[in-house]
Amino acid sequence: MRAILVGAGTLGCELLKRIGDRWVVTVVDRDPACLVAAQRVRSVPVVEGDGSSRIVLKRAGLERAAAMIAATNDDDVNLEAVRLAAESGVHRIIARANDPASATILRSWGAHVVSPKSLAARQLELSLENRRVSSVAFAEGRAEAMEFRITEDSPVRGRLLKTFGSCPWMVGAILRRNELVIPHGDTCFEPGDLVTVVGASSDFAEMVRTFTSGEG
Repeated sequence: MRAILVGAGTLGCELLKRIGDRWVVTVVDRDPACLVAAQRVRSVPVVEGDGSSRIVLKRAGLERAAAMIAATNDDDVNLEAVRLAAESGVHRIIARANDPASATILRSWGAHVVSPKSLAARQLELSLENRRVSSVAFAEGRAEAMEFRITEDSPVRGRLLKTFGSCPWMVGAILRRNELVIPHGDTCFEPGDLVTVVGASSDFAEMVRTFTSGEG
């Protein structure tokens, strides 16, 4: 499948290292040095030019693209690239946004939005926790799936799931001694359990408090 990557900076080059071989990626950037750096990472076709230009994007194969990734550090460029991609019927659109207002507009055009500032803040927040917590955002950042390791001194150790009442989150799965446990009301949390919890991103702090500090 064909994809267009607008922006061959640090983020774009890191993505090139990770994206699967099934994608044929064309990289667009106005800086020739960035395009050279991208080709050092991966042998890809490149187009030198402004990623917000319809002409440049057409040269990159916009009309045949299945995906667009707008990864520059300029929200205006990303906005225009996404608008043109949406107009052209590109099915999968991912964009970087620094400003919340830009993120709102991008989402209205059907883009999945990544905010480096929000991701950095969340990582710092996780680093402050006393217990090991891992987190993955989905549903355009509105929901979060978190994993908590239950320890001997965990506040939920020995508690039945049904005793939590009406909480704004749900326990989706428990990995116990390498066996998958589908939880129900009478499931009891045991030391060593790896618990997957799903909830709204706005309830992140409450979920962490419940599983790591004795509140809940």
